[in-house]
Amino acid sequence: MNINRLFASLYGIVLLLTVVLFLAAGEWGADAGVRFVSLLALLFAETMGWRLIVYANAAGAAGKSLPARLLFVTVTTLYGAAVVLHIVLFWLVWSVSLFAYILIHLATLVVWGTGMGLSLAYSKYVGDQAKRTTAQTQLIDRMRAKLRSIQQTLDRLDWADHEGLRGELRELLEKLTYSASVPRGTMPIAEDSMLWQIDALEQCVRKLEQNKEDKGNIELSRQLIVDITEDLARRNRQAGEFKIEKRV
Repeated sequence: MNINRLFASLYGIVLLLTVVLFLAAGEWGADAGVRFVSLLALLFAETMGWRLIVYANAAGAAGKSLPARLLFVTVTTLYGAAVVLHIVLFWLVWSVSLFAYILIHLATLVVWGTGMGLSLAYSKYVGDQAKRTTAQTQLIDRMRAKLRSIQQTLDRLDWADHEGLRGELRELLEKLTYSASVPRGTMPIAEDSMLWQIDALEQCVRKLEQNKEDKGNIELSRQLIVDITEDLARRNRQAGEFKIEKRV
C-alpha cells in the first residue's frame, strides 16, 4: 500500500474515533459550546498532524534538510499538546466560560501560526543556503574533475619530459582544492577564462597522447597551467574582497 494512502486511512480513522468519542461522552448540555470548540480544535490539530506527516515524508524523499523538518514537527506537536491541555484544564477541570475558552484556543492558534511562519521562513533560508552552497562548489568540482582527468592522461604517458608538467599540474590541483567558494556568476570573466583555458589544456594533452614528444604542446600546456594558476589567484583575491564587502 502507498505510504500516503496508509497515512490517509489512519487519519480518517482517528477523525472518526474523535467525533464518536465526543458524541458518546454524555449529553450536550450547558457545556455544548465548549465541547464543540474542543472538538473543532482537536480535529484541526489532528488534521495538521496528518498534513505534517505527509509533508515530512515528501520532504525526506526530496532530500530537504532534517533541521527544517524538525521545526515543523516540534511546532505542530506542541500545538497538539496545548490543545489537549486546554481541553483537560480549561474545560474538564476549571470549566471556564465559552468566551474565555474560545479566546484561549484562538491565542494558541495564533502562536502556532506564528511558529509555523517562522519555521517556513527558516526552512526557505536553509534551502536557499543549500542551493547557494551547491552552486558555489559545482564550478570548482567541474574544474577539479577536468584537471584530474588531464593528470591521469599524463600519468599514462609516463614520459620524462612530462614530469615537470605533471608537477605543475599537481600544484594547480592543490591550489584549486583550497580555492574560495563564491556564488556562481560573481566573477564571470575570471571563471570563464579558467574554464576556457582548462579546455584548451585538455586539448593539448590529448595531442600529446598522439605525439608525446611534441615540444610545442608541452610548452603550451605549461603556459596554460601558469595562466590558469594566475586566474585562480586573481579569482581568490576577488572572492576575499567580495566576502569582506558582503560582511560590511
